[in-house]
Amino acid sequence: MGMCRLWAWLYPVQAARQKYLSVYLKFMKATGRMPAVAKEKAAMELKGARKLTGSGNSSTVSLTAPEKIQPLADKIKEYIIDHDQDDGAQEVVKRDMITSFREQREASEKSFRVQRKEILQTVNEEMQTVQAGMQKVQEEVQSMQQRFDDVHLKLDETILLVRVLALESGHY
Repeated sequence: MGMCRLWAWLYPVQAARQKYLSVYLKFMKATGRMPAVAKEKAAMELKGARKLTGSGNSSTVSLTAPEKIQPLADKIKEYIIDHDQDDGAQEVVKRDMITSFREQREASEKSFRVQRKEILQTVNEEMQTVQAGMQKVQEEVQSMQQRFDDVHLKLDETILLVRVLALESGHY
């Protein structure tokens, strides 16, 4: 993939014609790494890489071997420097993302603890309310049981009294 991207970066015109390599050109345009072909040609002319040799009215351009390789070497050097910086930037982004995720996790855990504390507090309050209600019900049940026992005792006394009276009167 790196070689394809390098080739597309070095030869953008040829890469634009290729169906699969044009993707790399879109990436380079989006990231601002698209080389300016016109700039490179002007730079070559300013460096004096061209040597004019004349023969009559016509002139031809002749480049020496180092002069032919120099533009390509400059492009490769620029590409390597650019992508080294890109790798460094990716490391910074990665570090920032890890820090961000850590902060989000801590915030989430803190929020969870706060919500849990609030829920537990609400549940405890409800339990106290229910326990108070159960205490009232138990007191009422004890009161009713006491009244029932009192009525039952009076009934037993009345039955016993009726039996005693019946025995004394001889009707039993």
